[in-house]
Amino acid sequence: MSRFLIGPVTIVNDNTDIYLTEPVTVQEVKDYLQLVGTGYDGPLAIFITTARKQIENYCNVSLTAKIVRAQIRNTISSKPFPLPYSPIVSVTSLVWKRCRSTAVDQVYLTDWWFVDPDADQKWISSGRCTIDRNQGFIALYTTMPPADVTPFKQAILSQVGYIYNNRDSENAEQFSPETKGLIDSLRINYF
Repeated sequence: MSRFLIGPVTIVNDNTDIYLTEPVTVQEVKDYLQLVGTGYDGPLAIFITTARKQIENYCNVSLTAKIVRAQIRNTISSKPFPLPYSPIVSVTSLVWKRCRSTAVDQVYLTDWWFVDPDADQKWISSGRCTIDRNQGFIALYTTMPPADVTPFKQAILSQVGYIYNNRDSENAEQFSPETKGLIDSLRINYF
């Protein structure tokens, strides 16, 4: 059984930030797929974003700068729990929801500590209060891509190729076997 439950995760500024740069360009995909011309540039850009998001969700990593709002319930009181989508560069706010029917109270960051403040992945300790299964936290924080996105770029190229080749099929929503093999070793597990 896991120690925490991730509720709805909202990416506040994904694809709206002027500084957003996909880790893979349309030209890199065209070179990978050996495509010539500009006829598929629009769909390829969409496929790149789709593949990146699929890989981010599966690997629990942020491959673009974004602001994340995550609801988290810690299922074992007094145990640390992670914020999804590392690397995390700053935490704007943490709020503690006492139960489903009460208002959300502000929790000051000084009341909380990060298990390893220097690590890219922030683990927050809930040791200062007792938490039951109806209680949880809402975190608002900023992420940046990891220093080395090279392994993820190959996975994105592989997945974009799979989406492109299966664009008229229901299979396009799945991972290709090649992509799955690449990202299984990159996935962050917390159990």
